[in-house]
Amino acid sequence: MGRVQGVLLRLGHYKESFPEILDAFWVNVKLFCIAEAIILPAALVLAVLRSLPGPVFFPIRALAIAYADLFRGLPTILVIFMLGFGMPGA
Repeated sequence: MGRVQGVLLRLGHYKESFPEILDAFWVNVKLFCIAEAIILPAALVLAVLRSLPGPVFFPIRALAIAYADLFRGLPTILVIFMLGFGMPGA
C-alpha cells in the first residue's frame, strides 16, 4: 500500500496536472454545447417526421422510424467506432 500511495497519491502531481485537466474539461463543455445545438433541432425534425399522419407520408415515416430504432438499438460505442473509423475512410 505504501508504494501505491507513493506513486499514485502524490499531491504535487495533481497540482501540476490540474490546469491541463481544467482545459480539457472546458473543451468538453464547449463540445457539449455545440452538439446540443445540433442535436435538439435534428431530434425535433425526426420526431415530427415520425408522427406525420396519413398514408401519403408512410415512406417518410417508415424511414424516420427505422433510423431512430437503429440508432436507439445500437450501443453507443459502436456508433462512435462507425463514425470514428468509418467516416475518414469514406
